[in-house]
Amino acid sequence: MGYRVSLTNQARKGLLALPVEHRERIVEALDSLGLDPFHRVKRLQGSQLFTHRVGEYRIIFTFRRSRMLVLVIRIGHRGSVYRGL
Repeated sequence: MGYRVSLTNQARKGLLALPVEHRERIVEALDSLGLDPFHRVKRLQGSQLFTHRVGEYRIIFTFRRSRMLVLVIRIGHRGSVYRGL
């Protein structure tokens, strides 16, 4: 049984702003996060957020074990996605 993946409005806008070929890779990565949110992720220092690397792009998320939910906060290029967290 996997986790349900939910995107915030900000994450959805970030995903739709990407070129199609990168968007497809991100969607595949989101599917894999639903199956195993602990695989190949790093915890952001000093927070409850995690990051998953997909080429030059990053998925910033948190998860709720009790609800079996992965909540994606942001999706964007590695140079700008961390600003303002």
